[in-house]
Amino acid sequence: MTLSILTPMNRFYEGEIKSITLQTLDGIVQILPRYAPYVTGLADGIATIVSANGEQRQAKIDGGFAEVVDNKVAILTDEAEWV
Repeated sequence: MTLSILTPMNRFYEGEIKSITLQTLDGIVQILPRYAPYVTGLADGIATIVSANGEQRQAKIDGGFAEVVDNKVAILTDEAEWV
């Protein structure tokens, strides 16, 4: 599964991942490979990313939207930074 995190200023992250856990407006959601098509608003919070090699990183996300389609996750946010 691929992940792209985009801000108005740059492409914050792009790469292969095993999973991502996001704080949505409806609660916490973990997205795994072959997830059903999905679009959601994001709350300000921490995204936990598990890369393809198993490394876990956390990023602070300032709201936005997430879209999951065809094993690709795209996050559009105002700002993102590593915790």
